[in-house]
Parts: sequence; structure tokens; C-alpha cells
Amino acid sequence: MQTVSQYNQYSQHQANHGNIKKIGIGVVSSSLLSREEHLFDRLEEKYILSEEILPKILERVEARMLPSYNGHDVRYSLIESTYYDSPRLEFFRHHLLSLPVRYKMRIRKYAPGGEWDNDCLYFEVKKKELEKTRKVRFAMSREDLWALEQGIVPECSEKLLQLNPKLSPEKLAKRVYKAQELFKSFDTIPVVRIGYRRRAYELNEFRITIDSGLSSEFLFPKECAKNQLQLKDHIFSEVLSEAGSIATMKDNWIADPVIINKMQEIIQKIETKNIVVMETKCGEGEVFPPWMQEMLAEFNLVKTPFSKYCHFTAEMVSKMFLG
Repeated sequence: MQTVSQYNQYSQHQANHGNIKKIGIGVVSSSLLSREEHLFDRLEEKYILSEEILPKILERVEARMLPSYNGHDVRYSLIESTYYDSPRLEFFRHHLLSLPVRYKMRIRKYAPGGEWDNDCLYFEVKKKELEKTRKVRFAMSREDLWALEQGIVPECSEKLLQLNPKLSPEKLAKRVYKAQELFKSFDTIPVVRIGYRRRAYELNEFRITIDSGLSSEFLFPKECAKNQLQLKDHIFSEVLSEAGSIATMKDNWIADPVIINKMQEIIQKIETKNIVVMETKCGEGEVFPPWMQEMLAEFNLVKTPFSKYCHFTAEMVSKMFLG
């Protein structure tokens, strides 16, 4: 049985003995997304579809796979994901530069069949290491999110335990503490909110999601943008020594031509209006079923790197900083 005392005992232990080390610019727990703690360990591939071929794709997928939703008679879910990053957008930059290890952090809520559950949010952190993706998540209330945003470990409550019935109190406390580490260490802020309609299917360990109707709302604070713009103007208005340029570029990545070119490449490569994103997810060493391979060949679908967060954030940064 889950108990408040077990949760609090672990939280207090981590507060006294938490092991933190540097990773990149920010700091995260040395055990963040360790193998014994992650929820998913899988290979993910994305394909960009047009709305014209979507009915044919759905016909083939639904004939061979089962719907994957919470609840009966649900045929789709609306999803709203709020992505968090540091004020200097470190997660975003790491993805732009294709670093071998990088993270995404988001709060997600669902509307199965179009009905929003506003009382339940999901914290998710994804770690991508080369081609492998690991994800950890847990459910929480809006009050818990407020605490995390203040850098505080949420107190245990019966509601928090009830929202995570499959997690032991200790494992839940471990995940919540790591979430607090990320919020506090990177001083994270909400950057962009992305919404879409998702259809999800599964067959054994093979899973397909199909997302359409993508929309975005930029949340990046004006004060953070103002600070970055001041640094950018400083870079372009002064002639710096070679050593000074290198040091300042690290503090003002917006002026880095590599970053600028990467953002422009992302924006120009894919037009997000009216696109559909199909993602396949399977365990390491597994192969696509023959019908899936045939479908990819029939519609000339090729694996395409695409990140909703990176794409919409690149659009935001380009508009705010580059004009």
C-alpha cells in the first residue's frame, strides 16, 4: 500500500544526500533517466505525411493494429504540451547542434475524445542518446506543477498517490525529486505550448501515433528576449578580439552563424501548416512488420528528423531575434 511516510522519507533522503553533477551547461542528477528508472526505452522514427494521403494511411493502420487509448470507444485524443527550457534555451540549442545526449522537458495534458481532464497533468522528460529514446513520466495536479515551477518538491498527498497507482511511493518520490532538480537546476521557464490531435495504435510492442492539426502558442517571457537581444546587439556592434569573440559567443548563442543556419534549415525544410506527423515506436532490435514496410514504400515515405519543440521554437527565435 502506498503511504505518505514512504514518499516523504525518500524526499528527505534526497534533499540531504542528492548526488548532482554537471552535464553540459546546466546540472542534473547523475542518475537522471538511469536504466532502472526510465519508463520507455525505444527507437523512434518520424514520417511527414500530407493530409491527402492520411485517409489511406489510417485505413491500412486500423486494419492491422488496435487503438491505444485510456477509455473505451475513444478514437482520438487532443494533446497540449507545454515545453520548458532554460532562459537561454539550452535544451533547444543542444538539439540544434545534434549533441549525442540531449533532453526535452514538458508538461502534457490530454482530452480523450475531445474532453479535457484539467485535474491531471503529466510531467515528462525525454533523453535521447544517439538513436535511443528514454522517457520518464508521472501524473500530478496543477498545485504540484506550481510547486515544481518554484523549485520546490511537491508535498505528498493522497491525490498525487492516486494519480500514480502503478508507482510505489519511493519510485514516485524519486521521479518527483528529479523533476524538481531539472526545474531548479536549469531555472526552467515555459517556452512554447503545442497542441494537436493524436490517433494512437499498438500491436504487441510496436506502436504508431499520427498527429494532425498542429498549432503553437509562444510563452517565452519578453524580459528573457530583451536580455538576449541586448547581448546580440553588443556582439554585432563591437569588434572583439578572437578570444573575446569565442567567450562571448558562448554567452550569446543567437549571434552564432552555425545556430542561425540550423534554425533557418529547420524552418525551410518543413512547412508545418496542414502537415501530419506519423511516428513509429518499437523496442531495440525489433523490425517493422512487412505490411508497414510495404506501406512506406507505396507512399514514398522516408524517415524525417522532426521535433515539434525545435521547429516551433526555431520559428519563435527567428521572429523575435533575427527579424
